[in-house]
Amino acid sequence: MKRVKEYYESYVAFIDILGFSTLVKESENDDNLFNKLTDILIQIREDSFNILPSDSPDTAESYNEFVDLFPKTITFSDCIAIATKQSHLGFQILINRLHLLCSQLLALNILTRGALVAGKVFCDREIIIGPALLEAYKLESTVSRYPRIIVDDTVYSHARNTQLNRNNEESYISNYIRLDNDSLYYLDILKLGPTWRFGKDYHEKGRPSEFEWLSKIRGFIVRELMKPKANLNTYSKIAWMGTYFNDHLNRNTDIEVEPIPLDTISFREVDEIIPRVDIAFLEDKHKKK
Repeated sequence: MKRVKEYYESYVAFIDILGFSTLVKESENDDNLFNKLTDILIQIREDSFNILPSDSPDTAESYNEFVDLFPKTITFSDCIAIATKQSHLGFQILINRLHLLCSQLLALNILTRGALVAGKVFCDREIIIGPALLEAYKLESTVSRYPRIIVDDTVYSHARNTQLNRNNEESYISNYIRLDNDSLYYLDILKLGPTWRFGKDYHEKGRPSEFEWLSKIRGFIVRELMKPKANLNTYSKIAWMGTYFNDHLNRNTDIEVEPIPLDTISFREVDEIIPRVDIAFLEDKHKKK
C-alpha cells in the first residue's frame, strides 16, 4: 500500500513538567493555581500568534507559508511535545515558544526539563509521531537530568550555520542557547525573552522588569534550597538552578540582583550528582563591582 503521508525534517521538543502530580493535587483545592496552570498550557497550544518573531512576513503569499511553520503542540498530563518544520524561521518560532512556556511555568515556581532535537516526524492537528520525537523523549528522560531544555548538537550546528539575523547582529542562537559544564547546550530561560511582535506593549500587560523577574526566581530557589534534603535527586535539581542563576548573573554584571549564597549550603551530600559552583570566583566578581 502506497504511503499517503510522509515524515518531514523538523525540530522537535519533548518537555516534562517536573512535580506535576503534586501540582495537580494542589490545584484541586487551589483555584488560582488551577487557572494559571491551565491558562498557560492552553495558550501554548493555541495562541501561536503571540510568539511570532519580529521579522515574520507581512505579505499574504508569504504568510501562508509562514503559517505552515507554526509549531504543532500536543499535551498529555505532564508531557508536552512541540514540532515545527526545519528552517531558520521555524527554529526561531520554536525557541520563542519553548522560552515562553518554560519561563511562564518558572514564574509559577514550576520547573521543566526537556530536549530539543532535529529529525523526522509527521504532524497534524492532533498527533506528532516519528523517530525524532522518540529521540527527544530519550534525551529528556536519560540525559537532561536537571531542570533545563537541552539542545542537541545537531540542532545547534544546523542553526549556527544558518543566517539567523538580517543585519549581521549576534546570532539568535548565541543569545538564547548556553553551554553547560557537562558540555550540553541548553535554553537560557532566565534571560528576558526574544523580541516578539507584541513586545512593545507586553510590559504594559504585566510583564515584570528584569530585576523583578530575577528577584522572584531567586526567592523561589532560596526557599527550595532551605528545605530539608530528604530527596537528593530533587535537591540536585534545585541546586543546579542555583548554580545556573549565579552563572546568569556572572554573565550579566549590570543586573543588580544578589547571587544566591551557595557557599552556605552543604554540598557534601550531593557531591557526586551535581557539579560544585566556583563560589570564590563569584564572590570576587561582586566585590569588584
